[in-house]
Amino acid sequence: MKAWLTSEVHSLGRSLESAQQVHSLRREMILRIEIDGVVGIGLGSPQPEEILGDAGFDAVWQRLRSGGLRRLGDALLHRKGFTWGHVRSLFGDSAADRAAAALCESALLDIECGGSPTHWRSLFGGERSESQWTVGLAESEWSIPEEVTRVRVKCDLNDLGNLERLNDVKAPILLDANGSTLPVSLITELWRQFSSDCSVVAVEQAWGVGDFAVPAELRRHGVRTSHDESIRSILDVRHASRYAAADVLCLKPFRLGGVSATRQAADIARSNGLEVYLGGFFESPLGRFRNECIAQDIHAGPSDILAMRGERVTEEEARGEWHRFDEIARDRGEQFEWGG
Repeated sequence: MKAWLTSEVHSLGRSLESAQQVHSLRREMILRIEIDGVVGIGLGSPQPEEILGDAGFDAVWQRLRSGGLRRLGDALLHRKGFTWGHVRSLFGDSAADRAAAALCESALLDIECGGSPTHWRSLFGGERSESQWTVGLAESEWSIPEEVTRVRVKCDLNDLGNLERLNDVKAPILLDANGSTLPVSLITELWRQFSSDCSVVAVEQAWGVGDFAVPAELRRHGVRTSHDESIRSILDVRHASRYAAADVLCLKPFRLGGVSATRQAADIARSNGLEVYLGGFFESPLGRFRNECIAQDIHAGPSDILAMRGERVTEEEARGEWHRFDEIARDRGEQFEWGG
């Protein structure tokens, strides 16, 4: 059994400005695992630097190299019946641990699927998932694909100078503050304005990461709330429900620790009457294709499944990406070997 670990920087095709950062490039991790001649490609796109509770690239990379891959290899060699669904148990509960677990899990999952996008869709796919398109309030021009059923608008609540642009959006809007905050009274007033002028379905993450008190208070004032960065674990899903702090949850497999954790989070959320959607970290087309399969599996609402060019990724495109990543990992990846 062998593994190769490397990375590749890719352009997102356009720059997207949020309240805390500008997204234009992403460095994606590539983990190639080969077991008995079958190859799996694991993918993950960490934040460039630690931000809003998410681990940065270097922290995830170090977690893998300093013990994560060794533990994975030991488990594959010595634990009878060890599968992709058990990977999360090998890692701790830090943001870097969860991301490292998600990367390893996706590689083993891919081995089970034989590296085939068709098999990913067979294993996880369901009914066609709705799509969400993300734009920045500060972008000079918005080009919203026709199929989109919800638009996620990234903005800083302290700077809403282009607010009138929301009136031109025909689809429902998720107003994403990305951790920029205002007093509850001002957010409530903004919500009343949004609700009367356009179709805003929720305000997202207009409070600190892990804060469930402020969104609970906002909901008591009639504001619908959505959590993104605050949903890091199953416990956070339970908190969102227990404190009546959410209407919508963004579930990101790379943040939660993988597909298994995402499935569990979705089940708990739905059993408590919460809506969910599948979020991403600006992955490559292959990662986006897999996200769409997961979104279908958990019956998510409008999700971040479109490539940055505004189109769904086809199985043919995903297959081409798989072979490209396979070659990149073999050619330049750092190699690990388990069991001789």
